[in-house]
Amino acid sequence: MQRVGEGRFEPLDGLRGIAVLAVLACHTSNIPEAGRIGVDLFFVLSGFLITDIIARGYDDGPTRFFPGFFKRRFFRLYPALILACLLYAGLATAFPWFDGDAPRSVAASLMMVSNYTQAAGLGFPTGFGHTWSLATEWQFYLLWPVVYFAVRSCGGGTRALLATLAVAVVGVWTSRYATHDTIWNWRSLDARGDGLLYGCMIAVTLRAVPSFKLPATVTWAATAGFACALFVPSTWEHYWSNAISAVLILGVIGGSATTLNDALSLPALTYLGRISYGLYLYHFPLAAIFYVAGFGPLENFVLTAGISVPLSMLSWRFLERPILELTRGRGRGGSAGLREASASN
Repeated sequence: MQRVGEGRFEPLDGLRGIAVLAVLACHTSNIPEAGRIGVDLFFVLSGFLITDIIARGYDDGPTRFFPGFFKRRFFRLYPALILACLLYAGLATAFPWFDGDAPRSVAASLMMVSNYTQAAGLGFPTGFGHTWSLATEWQFYLLWPVVYFAVRSCGGGTRALLATLAVAVVGVWTSRYATHDTIWNWRSLDARGDGLLYGCMIAVTLRAVPSFKLPATVTWAATAGFACALFVPSTWEHYWSNAISAVLILGVIGGSATTLNDALSLPALTYLGRISYGLYLYHFPLAAIFYVAGFGPLENFVLTAGISVPLSMLSWRFLERPILELTRGRGRGGSAGLREASASN
């Protein structure tokens, strides 16, 4: 069984494939619960992978680590985002009713603040509003490496990092409770960041105890809980859907439920996970247009997937991956580069 850190860990790509399918089903077929836990799964995965990258780069020191880290984050996220913004601007020009203020929508997305423009009730982006989750991750990328280095530089180890993360989780819960039933509760980093923090906890724990493994029964229970959460609404769903996602990821990494990991390693599913960032970006405006045009859930899903999946494949093959290879260089070896390629929404 291949473990994380020995190259590309295919079951995690499979989980990303599941997550993006859930989001696609949400936006095309009006299954909001699927989209919410799909995003939660993305967040936990991102927190885990980014913390693994930060921990591996800590010994380089801040002066070497931070410039390279943010350069790689920029070149991982922005090329496809810029292309998506150009395509969105084209759609808004062709269909003026689609977004009467496309320049502000694009600007908010490119500035990585579209989560807070929505949380504050400013009304944009509209047909590009899904970039709120990308903005949330970007803001987290700005904060967490600084906190990690600060704790480690002050002599803190695993316990100090976990305590810091636990305090941050309580802070997120407090913000979420205080903003219950508002758009702020659904969009802001301060009210939605616990999934990212759980991912960080997993990475910190596994670095301290690499042999840690959940029992297969726990992994399967989390899988069943995740499947239920795709369709069952709950007023307090984000408190437990993030936790279910974290337990599921921890179980998959441990590999105790081999049948589950084999299923998640199916080539079609893992490839979908690899192109999930582009698919996430490109699908939403198309789904919105087909919805307004009156297509039903199945037709919308087929049309949106039929356009956005090939577009995402082309984007990965000819835009995203070549830029990743240029900015990192092939000489670094596959493992680090592939981990960072996975650490995106």
